[in-house]
Amino acid sequence: SPFVPLAGTWEEYLASLSGHRRSELRRRRRRLADAGAVSYEVHRGPGDLCGLLTEAFAVEASGWKGKNGTAMASAPGTARFYREVAAWAAERDWLRLAFLRLDGRPLAFDLALEQGGRHYLLKTGYDPAFTSLSPGFLLRLHMLEQAFRTGLQSYEFCGAAEPWKREWASQTRPVMLIEAYAPSAAGTLCRSADRLHRFVRTRVRRRRGEG
Repeated sequence: SPFVPLAGTWEEYLASLSGHRRSELRRRRRRLADAGAVSYEVHRGPGDLCGLLTEAFAVEASGWKGKNGTAMASAPGTARFYREVAAWAAERDWLRLAFLRLDGRPLAFDLALEQGGRHYLLKTGYDPAFTSLSPGFLLRLHMLEQAFRTGLQSYEFCGAAEPWKREWASQTRPVMLIEAYAPSAAGTLCRSADRLHRFVRTRVRRRRGEG
């Protein structure tokens, strides 16, 4: 699972990137600024959490996850789960629900938690209609900078070491998955179904070039 250790300063982190990468960051920032009024928001408390999550769900569903039925809003149970997690985290001041907006319209979002000096990215998404403006890329840049500025210990991307994460993070943590099934016909069936699901998911990701 990729992560960025936040030792040193934000400027030192930027300096560690290649010259081409830094030039690309500046170019993308200029392109977005030329398109309209750009704003970044990070929501922490309950506030209008219901409405904000609805916006985040809509942004995620506008992309391939919505088409494939894997977005948070694709199933009532999944949407309810993330709403409950967000509400639980907001009560503890752990929630970091971030948006990049252009002229008030949300183009990208992050659903993340911050606790114990670490920033955990749980979900992220952007509107594919604005891919040319790199909203997801620039929101990541902003959130990484904030993590450095606020003195956190690490920025945790969570999940698998997908290529887009490795563009930001050069280090990874080992992740162990432990599964236990009942020694019965039902347990065997469940284990086979889980293995098939992982196989299909891996093949789909490879076809998309996601990892």
